[in-house]
Amino acid sequence: MKKTILITLLLSSTFIFAQQSPFLVRSTTSMAGSSQNLGYGGKNFLVQQSVGQASPAGTVFENNFVARQGFIQPYILAKISNEPDLIGLGVYPNPVINELYIELDEEYVGNMYVSLYDYRGRLVAKETYSEQRIVIFDVRYFAQGTYFLKVVIGNKQRVVQINKQR
Repeated sequence: MKKTILITLLLSSTFIFAQQSPFLVRSTTSMAGSSQNLGYGGKNFLVQQSVGQASPAGTVFENNFVARQGFIQPYILAKISNEPDLIGLGVYPNPVINELYIELDEEYVGNMYVSLYDYRGRLVAKETYSEQRIVIFDVRYFAQGTYFLKVVIGNKQRVVQINKQR
């Protein structure tokens, strides 16, 4: 009986804390999850927790906002991109099976660095190209899934989400 009351109080307080902020920027929205900004030692931390999954998983992009349904997921672009000047480029085909073509809008001098990250932000491949407007990036040996392609030339960069299929 004591365990039941304790669990009920814990879940109730979690729901109450989730409703404190009038502006939900990055948060969970369910009866069994919450987000809380905490300050400790002069630093701010975002603490999130989720219990179960009450809705189907998915991601929606609208203007500058990203809404993700399902379990809490890291925002990988914040980890691999610092948003300097963007490079004009095309990446195709997407979804890709074997070869990914990267076509730049303009010529450049020096090196182009192409990195591929998995959905958790881990670097899985890196290549360097020199003064080529169209390059072929081989992805045939990677597992099916979502990846992030980062292209860097000088102080410009671009990150593109790609989907690898079999």
